[in-house]
Amino acid sequence: MSTTTAKPIAQNSFSSRERNAIQNRIAEIRSSWNQQTRQFRAEQASTIQSLLGHMFPGTAAQTAGSGRARVG
Repeated sequence: MSTTTAKPIAQNSFSSRERNAIQNRIAEIRSSWNQQTRQFRAEQASTIQSLLGHMFPGTAAQTAGSGRARVG
């Protein structure tokens, strides 16, 4: 196995300022991901609720949720 000058992250090859910057960026990405996931799930739930309301008019599925479903 050949030797290399690059150190793995585990050996603290980054300065504390670099580590902080990386951790902050990871936190931003994680936050954005979570926000987008919540929004996507809410849209999914709304779409499913609406479809159920159209498929089964006059049932509880129609009146629950966003209220987008129509009678008939």
